[in-house]
Amino acid sequence: MKKFILYRHFDRVGNLLYVGKTLSLQERISQHKGCSCWFDEIYFITIDRFPNNILLSLAEKGAIEKEKPKFNIYVASKKRKFIYPSNEKLRQIIFDNEKILRKHYSRYQVKNWIEKKKILDSGDKRWILNILKIPYIRYVDKNSNS
Repeated sequence: MKKFILYRHFDRVGNLLYVGKTLSLQERISQHKGCSCWFDEIYFITIDRFPNNILLSLAEKGAIEKEKPKFNIYVASKKRKFIYPSNEKLRQIIFDNEKILRKHYSRYQVKNWIEKKKILDSGDKRWILNILKIPYIRYVDKNSNS
């Protein structure tokens, strides 16, 4: 029987950092440890169990929209804007940290980023900066309805 788990990560003072869903909490926490710049801020985790994936997905979506966790990309893509380093600066960061990134991406992919053969989209930029624990700027655009 599958375990459909909704989890929430909180910091030391109880601020909600992240809401997520998983079938394996231990595996998901391990993934966050490897690529989430906010992982070291986690002080405690709460979990809720659901009987199926449909209810789990609805609960996750509702929790993210209502509770507005600080680091959920889903919320960020709809409510927040991101400011990243320029592509040239990011390519230099990738070059300087190639060995670290090759633990997460193929040598071919990292090489293509450095040599400008692959365009860096916003998802790539977020993952690269999170893996390297390099902060990027987020700001809320309160006038945006998108």
